[in-house]
Amino acid sequence: MQRRITILLFIFCIGCDFGLNAPKEDANGIYLNLLSNTTLSIDGILRIDNNKAYIIGDYNLQVLDISDKVRPKSSDCYFVVGQEIKDAIINAPYFYIVSPDTLFIKNINSLSQIVGKLALNTTVENIKINGNYAYIKTSAGNLLIINISSPSNPELLGTVGFGKEIEDYIIEDKIGYLLFYNSLLVYDFSNPTHPLPIDISEITTYDGTGLKKNGEYLYRRGSFWGIYITKIKGQALESIRFLEFPREILDFDFDKYGIATDTSTLYLLNAQTPSYLCVIEKMLGRGYSLKTKGDYIYYLQNKSLIILKVEKLR
Repeated sequence: MQRRITILLFIFCIGCDFGLNAPKEDANGIYLNLLSNTTLSIDGILRIDNNKAYIIGDYNLQVLDISDKVRPKSSDCYFVVGQEIKDAIINAPYFYIVSPDTLFIKNINSLSQIVGKLALNTTVENIKINGNYAYIKTSAGNLLIINISSPSNPELLGTVGFGKEIEDYIIEDKIGYLLFYNSLLVYDFSNPTHPLPIDISEITTYDGTGLKKNGEYLYRRGSFWGIYITKIKGQALESIRFLEFPREILDFDFDKYGIATDTSTLYLLNAQTPSYLCVIEKMLGRGYSLKTKGDYIYYLQNKSLIILKVEKLR
């Protein structure tokens, strides 16, 4: 019996990396199946909504019907706001687009028409939405708070600063997870213009440059070629694990599975067990603007939309 337990533990440890070393593959019959590689008219940011893929370029937009993952149907590329696009986000039925100093709101089914518009009077970088509020990060690392309860008449409520520049942020159910250069903090956004800290114990990070949330776990990218995993415990945070990679991680996302990419390799991660996060499959290829939903993985690569499916050997 003792020998049997030892053998089982040895097999499990082969599949998962428990130290701060390069992650190892898990020989569990999971593999990534390439479904399609579709050439695009533009390069940019990928957004997925239901069976549509939106590629937001510097000045224009391309939409693809991805209901058939093997044969996506591409539309023509067209201008949407006539200005440089910094970021865009879908909050059905509306598309929120930020240029360097303006917020545009469009109906997702009629992108040629502007529903609402708001001058921001400052340079902005990206946008997040929660409920009736849009949160737009400025180039100074502050947040603009905008009431979007009436999409045709968005209202700027104010600017919120935190004493240091925000690198990335997630606001969900009135709770904000704010990533700074060297810390991760939690704020209560019940009053959006006066958020209050609700977790005074800082989670130390190093050169935090990206933040994702999946269920009760937060994932953040650091400068030490890895991903930090933090568990949300009520209104507090608990550091769980650091997964180191051979090279710097360029982008990552989490859903049913985790996905990450460096300069040469795409990694599939076991997001079902974040406390023991490890690589279960990898393949050559560099991607960016990664999105994972269920068993499907989407990303951009050299002006192409790549769609992969997680498969299991029978």
